[in-house]
Amino acid sequence: MTPPPPAPTPPVPPTTLRFAVLHHEGTPEPHYDLLIETYPNHPLATWRCPCWPIQAPTPLQRQPDHRRIYLTYQGPLSARRGHVTQIAAGECRIIEQTADHLIADLYSADATSRITLHRLQSDQWQATCDRP
Repeated sequence: MTPPPPAPTPPVPPTTLRFAVLHHEGTPEPHYDLLIETYPNHPLATWRCPCWPIQAPTPLQRQPDHRRIYLTYQGPLSARRGHVTQIAAGECRIIEQTADHLIADLYSADATSRITLHRLQSDQWQATCDRP
């Protein structure tokens, strides 16, 4: 008698990643910072955004990756760089990611949306957002 085939391996659940949106004020050009954890426990991919929520194709500027503390930090920034207030936060799931493209589902207490970020040139990107 032959042994039964091994049970199928259950799918690995997707890694829980996080995101935050900070309103950055007290600077010559107030803006929003979109911070996305693209890999567990790594610095946050960051884009400067003129508005939030994104409701139409919107230009973004890629910033240096930020420390993970900004997933929860609110308050003044050092060197008189203004202050930040968190306006959105939650979990995210990366759908697709390359050096020039990122698609992520964002899950917060207020909304669920899919954001698509596409590099136009250098540090200039464009975002679109779909809400169900």
